[in-house]
Amino acid sequence: CKEFICALLNNRLNKIDEITKYVIYLKEKGMKVFPPSINESKTAFSVEKDGIRFGLSALKGSGQAAIDEVIKERETNGKFVDFPDFLLRCAGVVNKRIIEGLILAGAFDEMGVARSQLYAVYDELYNRAASINKQKNGAQISLFGEIIEETKLDVTYPDIPEYELMDKLSKEKLVLGVYVSGHPFEKYMGAFSDCSFNCSCLTDYVEDDDGRRVYNTISDGMQINMGCIISAIRRTTTKSTGAFMAFVTVEDIYGSIDCVAFPSVYEKIKAVLANDKIVKIRGKLDLSKEDEPSIILDDVVEFEISENGSQQTIQAKKPAILWLNASRLNDEDFDEMVSMLSNYEGKTVCAIVRNGKKYRLPHGVNYCKGLLGELRAYIFEEDIKYVE
Repeated sequence: CKEFICALLNNRLNKIDEITKYVIYLKEKGMKVFPPSINESKTAFSVEKDGIRFGLSALKGSGQAAIDEVIKERETNGKFVDFPDFLLRCAGVVNKRIIEGLILAGAFDEMGVARSQLYAVYDELYNRAASINKQKNGAQISLFGEIIEETKLDVTYPDIPEYELMDKLSKEKLVLGVYVSGHPFEKYMGAFSDCSFNCSCLTDYVEDDDGRRVYNTISDGMQINMGCIISAIRRTTTKSTGAFMAFVTVEDIYGSIDCVAFPSVYEKIKAVLANDKIVKIRGKLDLSKEDEPSIILDDVVEFEISENGSQQTIQAKKPAILWLNASRLNDEDFDEMVSMLSNYEGKTVCAIVRNGKKYRLPHGVNYCKGLLGELRAYIFEEDIKYVE
């Protein structure tokens, strides 16, 4: 029930990974997860109507003591009317870092001002509010013997658009550890309907007599493909050879799963690996660690959004092409250049023109300074063309 999950969340306020799992679980069960609200949230998670409301102290680096003071001020003197009202009443108990986190988490969304606008003015407004409070508390006297008491913090918000959805949700996750007001992958689900796997498969299991998971739709070693968004990357080297490899966390609207890119695969996909990229991955399921399923990667293909009239579609991103004109090379130099290109395997398609014929290398190349430097030893600068 909601009350039980809420209690679990409050026992794990500093464990973002576990909070993420419970938030996803609530959404899977059809229960709402309300984002932080400066006027509705309590210090910790709380049950609200047909869901659970994020507590303000769940924000990274918020500090429970400061949040307790904000809640106390609200309960004593009423809800905050707008952002300047909040600053005038709370600038003495919260710092700029907490205010920044509250903005990016959406705690002030109910006040009708875009997060981007609040972020643009909060630093200056905070300083002004702190100055006003200092004057009031010090009861400074003007030359005319009147107490200086400016009680209203006027603000003109800049005429700037709200953050793009992906950027907005990425910033939200940065301070909350989880997407709450939406998920950046949600609108792309339809483009991956042909995929054989998503994270809901990880919850479809029963436990045998020994408490081991027996999955209903997936099995260890199963070849899968999955549409997802990259949420974390950790690059490292192997102990045996020192070659680079990577651990990549991907997620969809149902949850997340860790992936491993061993050196041979990493060299092929490293140009694609970046946080918040929409990708389709292909690989093999590893269920040997029952509580930590993972995917051994074989390939990662980046997708991109394209405009089609008034509609947006998502499609596999076309790889860049490196065109090389090798018409001036003799056979020996040509063979040497092709051999050199094999040392730079990557995602960029390499097409070679020679004596009126076009050749395409059976493998892609890694377009980099090193490759360009070696190519210039064989062909002229004007014979090298890179097309994205």
